[in-house]
Formats: sequence, structure tokens, C-alpha cells
Amino acid sequence: MELSFNNFLNEYLRIFNHSFPLKKYYKKHINQGWLTKGIKISCHHKRDLYMLCKDTNNLKIKICYKTYCKILSKVIKMAKRHHFNNLIMRSKNKSKTMWNMVKTETNTRVSKDKLPLTLEGKSIKNYHDLAKVFNDYFINVTNTYQTNDMNTNLQALSNLYLLFNKPYPQLNLAPVNAKEIKDIIQTLKWKSSCGYDEVPFKILKIIAPYIISPLIYLCNKSVITGIFPT
Repeated sequence: MELSFNNFLNEYLRIFNHSFPLKKYYKKHINQGWLTKGIKISCHHKRDLYMLCKDTNNLKIKICYKTYCKILSKVIKMAKRHHFNNLIMRSKNKSKTMWNMVKTETNTRVSKDKLPLTLEGKSIKNYHDLAKVFNDYFINVTNTYQTNDMNTNLQALSNLYLLFNKPYPQLNLAPVNAKEIKDIIQTLKWKSSCGYDEVPFKILKIIAPYIISPLIYLCNKSVITGIFPT
């Protein structure tokens, strides 16, 4: 009888292990630069104090635990601030680094699979249909109101006539100097983008010593004549 029971138990364990195999799960470790060895030790002490405070009615231990929690939270905040400030100072793209820190702290991830738009109770699952809905809406949104308001509502035009029935006051422009022109050119970024003149900002910063005097002449001439250079 004992032999048959052992055989039954072995067969049962074999079937059980085959049906429910063991799988190893490795917890993903997030590298947090602000989490130092001292903070980890303090967190362990905090858990020990919590277990001690949970099983006792001693008021001094409870006050000690609350005080320890406040001090530890302040230390963690200062460690995070110091770590994030160092990341921003060493980063070349500061705005991207700041947004990455915000996403890390808030645990937010953008979902690319779900569309948040529902139309008449039906969810739109195709991006082409979503674009078509927006196009139809913005194309037809003004048609129902524009034809009705053009002939009946003239309040906007009457307000313009009341506000601009007097000439504009004369503008007094002050002459510029070399320092002002130089400061404006220095505020431009080192980029290859350009304006209507098709001159990149990078070129303007490089040739600044050679164009400051002509720019002063053109700007001060426009102050006298009232005709701005184009």
C-alpha cells in the first residue's frame, strides 16, 4: 500500500509540474542615481521602526517613527533635487532631459495603441478615419454660421469705426548704438535657420563685427526719414 501511494504521489507531482512549470521572474531594476547607500539603510531602519510602532502602544516610539519619516522624506527630496540639477547641468538638450525626469517621476507612458476619440458612441480604430473626421469637422464648422452672420450682425464693423475714427499718434524712434545691435545679434541661436532674407543666424553671428556699422546707419537713417529698410 505504501509503495502504491508513493507511485501515485510521484505521478501526481509529475503531472502537476508538467502542467504548471516554474518560471523565474526577474524584477526590472531601475537605476536611480539619487538612491544612495545611506538612503537604502535609512529606508530599512524606517521599516523596522514601522514594525515596532505597529505592535506597541508606546507614544514615544510612535513620535520617533513620525519624526524619522519626516526627516527621511526631506533627505530624499534634497537627494533628488541635487541629482536632477546635475543631470540638467550636464545635459546638452535641457528641455528633453527635464521632460524625461517628469515622466520618470510621474510614471507616465504615452500609449500608442489606443485612440481617445469616440464618435456617436463608436470608437474610431483607424487613424485614417480619425483624420477624416477632423477634416470634415474643420471644413464644415464655419459654413452654418458664416452665411447667417454676414448680413445681419454688423456689430464688429461698427466697433471698428468707433475705435479707429482718429489718426494714430506719431511714433518717436530713438537712435540705436553699437552695443544694442551687438546684444541683439548675440541673442540669436547658433542655428542654420533663417528669415525672409535667407541669411542663417549662424552667419549673422560670425560676421557681426563687419555688419554692425551698416546696420546702425540704416536704422538711424530710418529714424530721420521714417522709411524702414527692407
